[in-house]
Amino acid sequence: MRNIFSSRSGKVENTTFSILSPDGKKSLVRAARSPDWSFRNASAMSTDMIRIADQFPGAKQLSESKPPLPLAADVRLGVNIAAGDNMPIAILYAENDAERSALVERVAKLSWQTEFIGRFCFAIAKDAADFKPLGDHKPTNGILIARPGTFGLTATAISQANIDATDEQLAEAMRKGADQFKPLSKKQFRNHVRAGVENSVYWETKLPVTDAMENRARQSTKKQIDRK
Repeated sequence: MRNIFSSRSGKVENTTFSILSPDGKKSLVRAARSPDWSFRNASAMSTDMIRIADQFPGAKQLSESKPPLPLAADVRLGVNIAAGDNMPIAILYAENDAERSALVERVAKLSWQTEFIGRFCFAIAKDAADFKPLGDHKPTNGILIARPGTFGLTATAISQANIDATDEQLAEAMRKGADQFKPLSKKQFRNHVRAGVENSVYWETKLPVTDAMENRARQSTKKQIDRK
């Protein structure tokens, strides 16, 4: 991350933005904290993205097939992302590697259909322990659509389909999950943080926090929770 963007101190900030070359080694735009720092406005960003896409059209065989399933790193992070994006999470689970890969491929084809595109966060579960955010839910091989909790630490099952389900049954589970999911009203940052402190909510990051201001803010929040 430091190779992409870091502050004057040489530390990685709590946000980083860039568009990288296909090999991931070169920033094709000015790397910064956010797109706002790299582009004058949304129109300028769109123009640059079109220019970059034209420079890297991709291999022909890839452009003719559907993109892969966009996956979160794990279920824990997926639930948190889904809460932030205000959408349901689709969790794909199978104990057998081959069965899990086949399920991912089937769901990937569905995920890019017009009725489903952009409506889910996706994550893979490899064992029962990955379902910790869902509490006492007993996982079965297949797809599970869940509603993330307000703070992205928990989730509640909405619909599911077994791994031996037909493509239409998988689609129906996704359709039911999307239809029954009710987005929360837009979160206000200060109110959300205040509610998190009141409910003793604290997100533990997997990566070390090197941003000094972020560290101070996190420690302040932790102290407020500890005093409760």
